[in-house]
Amino acid sequence: MEGATPGRGSVLSAKVTMSIRMLLKGGDRRSKGRSDALAADATQDAGLVAELVEAMLDSDELVRLRAADALEKASAESPELLAPHVAKILGPVADVEQSDVRWHVAQMIPRLMLDGAGLRRAGEVLRSTLKSDSRIARVMAMDALVRLADRAPRFRKPATGAVSRALAGGSPAERARARQLARERGWLATAVGVPAKRGRPGKAGLATAGQARPGSRQERWRRAAQAYW
Repeated sequence: MEGATPGRGSVLSAKVTMSIRMLLKGGDRRSKGRSDALAADATQDAGLVAELVEAMLDSDELVRLRAADALEKASAESPELLAPHVAKILGPVADVEQSDVRWHVAQMIPRLMLDGAGLRRAGEVLRSTLKSDSRIARVMAMDALVRLADRAPRFRKPATGAVSRALAGGSPAERARARQLARERGWLATAVGVPAKRGRPGKAGLATAGQARPGSRQERWRRAAQAYW
């Protein structure tokens, strides 16, 4: 079982309502509980978003996992819902040692609007996750670093290093994702010696690069975040 305990020094939340806990707990790690339904509801309910953030600090590992899964899915649709919770996500939530929570945190980090201190903390979190025993967590952290580097040049060096290490000695999944990330970005392809993809990427390329359709809510939020940085 991967990373089953909260981070050392983290404070377990006592603010999660019983109804949310009941929806998230029970079963085994292969089941999602009600996380998909909660994700859909959270895009329209700021109070539920706050409860999901708190639930990522719960004493029950399944509650933490499903809350992270629901929040990640909701924020993929509506990145702006994370804005009031940046400090907690990059603070106690990011310190949770459970690997399947950490990879969801990594997925959410590029969706946050961050100032200089926030960007530094985001880099620390992702570099730490790159050392995880979980292959999935390492892939998600590498992916997030590259996405940050697309918008904030300060991340190009650590992102290039992460991709280079994955290409040289990562698992098959890490190598495949590293090649894909590099091929979709000229700056990265040149840095790591991978041929860049020619022509305009199709829908699959846009999806894997983490880009949104022009005019979509995700794209408007991406542009706002880029301007903010």
